[in-house]
Amino acid sequence: MNATPRTARKLELDSSAGLRRGGDSGPILVSHDIEKSPLIPMLRHEEDASAMPPEHKLADEVIAAFEEWIRLGAPDSRQETGTTTKEQRLEAGQRHWSFQPPQPFESPAVQQADWPRGAIDHFVLARMESNGVKPVPDANRRTLVRRVYFDLVGLPPSPQQVEPFVANDSPDALPNLIDQLLDSPQFGERWGRHWLDVVRYAESSGMEFNFTYPHAWPYRNYVIDALNQDKPYDVFLREQIAGDLMPAAENESPAAIEARRIAPSMLAFGPKRHNSSGTESRWISSMTRSTPSFAPRWR
Repeated sequence: MNATPRTARKLELDSSAGLRRGGDSGPILVSHDIEKSPLIPMLRHEEDASAMPPEHKLADEVIAAFEEWIRLGAPDSRQETGTTTKEQRLEAGQRHWSFQPPQPFESPAVQQADWPRGAIDHFVLARMESNGVKPVPDANRRTLVRRVYFDLVGLPPSPQQVEPFVANDSPDALPNLIDQLLDSPQFGERWGRHWLDVVRYAESSGMEFNFTYPHAWPYRNYVIDALNQDKPYDVFLREQIAGDLMPAAENESPAAIEARRIAPSMLAFGPKRHNSSGTESRWISSMTRSTPSFAPRWR
């Protein structure tokens, strides 16, 4: 029986069960019979066998030891569990809390019962009280509006923006302000900076010569637009990994297609030595200028 490349597929040797079960083509060995054991032709690097190890043939005495081991019945001192180590790791991973369905929890009892405004506040306050920490008083409205502006758009509000909020004692004033700022272009500019830092975005190569990337800005705008459009995170990642290879959806706008082509520019950012900057700069330029007719839209 000749071993083919398929023999090794799904072959797991990290447990006795995996060794006995074999791969896609069946068992890798037959106890007491080296002629019917696909493992031996593989070790011998015989023709039509999937050579193992592929880089070089094992020494003859090592192969002879394998043959003797099979003649003896392939004894295995490992404890038989019925599952491979890989399966055991998979089962353990599936028990991780992040893969479990959410379960309702009783809110913990707290001493300052009038402080929580929602269920999660009970958990926060319970931990604070267990550490002897007391909540600070609520911020006044002038402080609150400044905090909201700094958090969401990164800039302080003007006096003309502060005074109407201070004078508005409606319970909807704060939610309405938050919605207003989330809908503003400055929200994407503020929070897009965090992602641009992650991918080491810059408009030059850095290092000793610091060559400029004059056409890097469309990627920056892509990130800002993605935040402002509330693009799903998985789509955001896929577009940056292979957006230029993703097929266009039915009735998708040319601008959306162009944005996907720009997204993989992320792969070229970061500091570069001078001997590679020319290549990277040309690559960024080609990605971000793939459809020149749309370039003005990104400015």
